[in-house]
Amino acid sequence: MKKLFIPIIIILFIQCSVPSLPNDELSDLTGTIYFNSNRTGNNEIYKMNANGTNIVNLSLCPKYEDIMAAVSPDSTKIAFMRGESYDFQTYEIWIMNIDGSNQKQLTHNDFADGHVDFAPDSRRIVYVSWRDGNEELYIMDINTGIEKRITDNPAGDNDPDWSPCGNYIAFKSTRAYYEGGEELFLDPNFEIFVIDTLGNNIERLTNDNYSDHDPDFSPDGSEIAFLRVIEKNGNDVWIMDRDGSNQKNISLTKNNWYTSFSADGSHIVFCTSRGENTDIYVMDRDGTNQIRVTYGFATDEFPAWK
Repeated sequence: MKKLFIPIIIILFIQCSVPSLPNDELSDLTGTIYFNSNRTGNNEIYKMNANGTNIVNLSLCPKYEDIMAAVSPDSTKIAFMRGESYDFQTYEIWIMNIDGSNQKQLTHNDFADGHVDFAPDSRRIVYVSWRDGNEELYIMDINTGIEKRITDNPAGDNDPDWSPCGNYIAFKSTRAYYEGGEELFLDPNFEIFVIDTLGNNIERLTNDNYSDHDPDFSPDGSEIAFLRVIEKNGNDVWIMDRDGSNQKNISLTKNNWYTSFSADGSHIVFCTSRGENTDIYVMDRDGTNQIRVTYGFATDEFPAWK
């Protein structure tokens, strides 16, 4: 009696997270892009060359989620949010050296702190805290740990970005003011505002029926990129002059958010979910030449370009 041999074919699927060669269209870009990714299972802080090569895990903390990196202007420090998965109130602000060493917790309370950005002096940070029952903006000296609250109102204030000149902070808020008056009322949508570092001289930049988020100053301070969410049209990257004029949609493809300018201001990095997952793209300052930088099945988001 003959034995029947049935060949068994085993197919292995190998997930590739990054192309092995740089994209030729990105070859002229310089600097380093920092971002968070869950490519190892949990979110960690990574860095890569602007062309998408040489990706390195910096935070190396598999126990927690590390997100939303901010790089100091002198390129020596990274501030970021760290917390437990599925428990937003555990998120605190941490700081580490640019190579990921010397990780240290900066905020300590029972409510979430995050959305951090550095002052031009690299010595102070601005961030959001939920410790007061709603989102308020705080400033901290990272050397002394001394904190100062700069907003105090029933509106939600979030997404701060420090101006290159150091005098102003852009942020989103549900606050609004009556024309010619000081009376505060809540807006159903987030709008973009600026405030000075003492918490005074609040100026409203957007005034529309949409929801505006994540303001980001250009390196020369002349423009602000931001996310605008329009119902049924999705979310896109918009740009406007510092005074709120000349607002225009530059990404035009929906599902785009969270920008950072290149050092010379000629390009913008952003994240998008236009494909099978969330990836990082780069485009010219006017929105043309949108090119994919990260690949794979991971979620790569919240880029910061230095």
